[in-house]
Amino acid sequence: MTDAIALKFDQTRLKKVVTLDDLIGMQDGDLRSIRRVLGNFVLNGEGYMPYEDGLKAVGGLTVEQLEEVTATFLGKTEESIVPNPSGAV
Repeated sequence: MTDAIALKFDQTRLKKVVTLDDLIGMQDGDLRSIRRVLGNFVLNGEGYMPYEDGLKAVGGLTVEQLEEVTATFLGKTEESIVPNPSGAV
């Protein structure tokens, strides 16, 4: 997604590790929520980084890089999470 760090969106991972509160916070522009969510999707040469390392990597992004990554990530998130139209859980 960006030259600074590599992120990989995965719908299954999103549904397993991201809380509704953090997803809403990310959509509202809360920087801590954005960092917590993106920290789950940072790649190293072997796959996903451990979460704590991912947080550090996201924390090192410039504001410009963060804006780019967040916009791309939110677009993919919104495409993959569609509320059940019937309202059933």
